[in-house]
Amino acid sequence: DPARREIVLRVARALESEPAVLGCSAHLIVVGRKAAS
Repeated sequence: DPARREIVLRVARALESEPAVLGCSAHLIVVGRKAAS
């Protein structure tokens, strides 16, 4: 989904420039939820 991909990339770019997370590992934990269908 291109729209969601753009959101993820925007967040990643914001985190790259956030001084509070500069010392963090490159590994991030992501939690997701699958929509009921």
